[in-house]
Amino acid sequence: MSQVHKRCLERRNMITCLECCLIGLLSHKCSLHISKPKKKTFFTLQFMKVTKIVFNDVEEWCFNVEAVVDQRRKEMENTYLKKGVPQSTAFRKSMDKKKRELMHLLEDFLYEEGFDIRYSCENREGIFGFVSISKNGYVMDKEDICKMGETIWNCIKGKMKNKGVVIKVGELDEIMDIKMRCMLEL
Repeated sequence: MSQVHKRCLERRNMITCLECCLIGLLSHKCSLHISKPKKKTFFTLQFMKVTKIVFNDVEEWCFNVEAVVDQRRKEMENTYLKKGVPQSTAFRKSMDKKKRELMHLLEDFLYEEGFDIRYSCENREGIFGFVSISKNGYVMDKEDICKMGETIWNCIKGKMKNKGVVIKVGELDEIMDIKMRCMLEL
């Protein structure tokens, strides 16, 4: 396997591990609906497709992630079309950015809870360079994120049925490591 190919696989796995950590942190406050991915991966961890987030703080509030991400994708496609990019290229480029849009939404929800998510570089392959999640003086570095992300990914994958899975509030708390528990003040 070439170095370029290995690098791409590592970046894809990093974005999935970070996504799973974000899902784990969010699951402490809300339930998340995750649908079964359309395609199966063989070399990397499968990116989770979060379709809905349901908050139950004061009253139930449902955020349709899929609709917002699709709306943003269409806006990006239209921006490319206005710049004179051919339809097929505009569609492909906008589809490449769906993962990043989902990640940015999850990051925004956690930012409101006081979390600081940082990474030095992202592109269509994934995330690379410096990666961290911090809150309350506790920091998860790249290694912590990879380890915890894989644990959460395996847990979600194990619960996944034909159509998907609903991660209930607090369901992932028991598998979190000490740093994540301290961030959530468990």
